[in-house]
Amino acid sequence: MSSNNKFNSDNSTAYCRVYYDTTNLQRIISYLKSEEYRNIHVLNRAQIIDDAFAFLLEDQLDSSVLKNLISYLGRETDYVPWRYNVPNIRTKCEVLFTARK
Repeated sequence: MSSNNKFNSDNSTAYCRVYYDTTNLQRIISYLKSEEYRNIHVLNRAQIIDDAFAFLLEDQLDSSVLKNLISYLGRETDYVPWRYNVPNIRTKCEVLFTARK
């Protein structure tokens, strides 16, 4: 292969959601509620919540699990998880509750 060949020549990226089984998600929630929650990168903390909302809307996550997950936000000191998710919470809740009437 010549040095001019590139596997990803357009530098594209893919966006995917991460689905954690209940056991692993509960472990993540426990860790987020610990004093060491900052060991999970702030962007990952925001993405975990966003993914959980998306799976809730697809009926792949129980609302009690999401409620337990977002309860950690009371201790969150970085604005990113809040900024990343709060604008979507209202929209997602409206969709969720409107669809289930």
